[in-house]
Amino acid sequence: MHATSPIAAEGSPRIIVVEDDGPCLQAVSDFLSHSGFDVLRARSVSDARATLMETPCHAMVLDLHLPDRPGTDLVRQVREHSDPHVSHIVIALLTASSLESDRETCLRAGADIFLTKPVRLRDIARLLRGYIRSRFT
Repeated sequence: MHATSPIAAEGSPRIIVVEDDGPCLQAVSDFLSHSGFDVLRARSVSDARATLMETPCHAMVLDLHLPDRPGTDLVRQVREHSDPHVSHIVIALLTASSLESDRETCLRAGADIFLTKPVRLRDIARLLRGYIRSRFT
């Protein structure tokens, strides 16, 4: 599915990283930034939701377990949003859980990518680029 986006023509894909663990947030954000992404950060579902409503993004990388709500709640909110510039972003859920039931729950909620920690950061960047390219160009 291709989405016409107000950010599709910009040079650097914009990504929001949603993670409550400071070192993990820093590592993922820094790597993606050095990989050519325009990176925004949030530490909770509520902060991420507010940012997404104000700033168009191509993709979101978020933790499954966040302090205020599960990451799948945000995935559902994004997928059900009436604005296609919000509802069509690429969503990658990142978690320490390798349970098949968690994977199925995340994908059923609308995540595009399910990754388990530890994960190679270059794999995240590669997957995001591929999904963004197919969805927004």
